[in-house]
Amino acid sequence: MGIALLNPPYGLPLRVQYFDLCLMEREMEKLKEEFTQAMFEIYRRAKVEAKYPANIFLQMVTDRGGLDTARYLINQLQPSDGYTHLYERGRIDLTVEAMVVENSRWHPLFASEELEKARRRLEEYGYRPRM
Repeated sequence: MGIALLNPPYGLPLRVQYFDLCLMEREMEKLKEEFTQAMFEIYRRAKVEAKYPANIFLQMVTDRGGLDTARYLINQLQPSDGYTHLYERGRIDLTVEAMVVENSRWHPLFASEELEKARRRLEEYGYRPRM
């Protein structure tokens, strides 16, 4: 019979904590994959609904993945050309910023500062995020 090591702050055996951590990591990876699929979906919607073929965006998502692309775009000092094109078409709802801010499901993937930057950019362009 083995002895389970305890981690004093939590009182749970370390192997249980490790299992929980592995489960959380798998859930985060699944969420990242789902986020990437959502990024491909806003590309498709922009092309069909706004008649905007965001080819550079598509290439970025393909090369970098959805999460890295979103973080890159959100953290830029100026909005992307794609953001501007969608604004001109009255479709800010199809931007990465809107997708991230309006769907709390994606919030765990981003730092609070990134969420605030995205929210601020939307508001600067007169868009009120739906929550």
